[in-house]
Amino acid sequence: MSGGIRCYVAKWERNRNLVEKDKTKQLTLRMPEYLHRAFKLVAVKQGRTMGAVTIELIEEFVKKTSEPL
Repeated sequence: MSGGIRCYVAKWERNRNLVEKDKTKQLTLRMPEYLHRAFKLVAVKQGRTMGAVTIELIEEFVKKTSEPL
């Protein structure tokens, strides 16, 4: 991973709990209909939104794929 990306990831890790709701970005994602239905069903069964699950998965991905500083 390049130095710039590592710095960005480090900043994200420090600030992720301080992010204000106003400071968000929208992500548009196209997926097969069957996967969307399955995802929504699982999220609803857990009492969560698809957005909350997606954010958690992205945070886990960033953590796991980031090189230590």
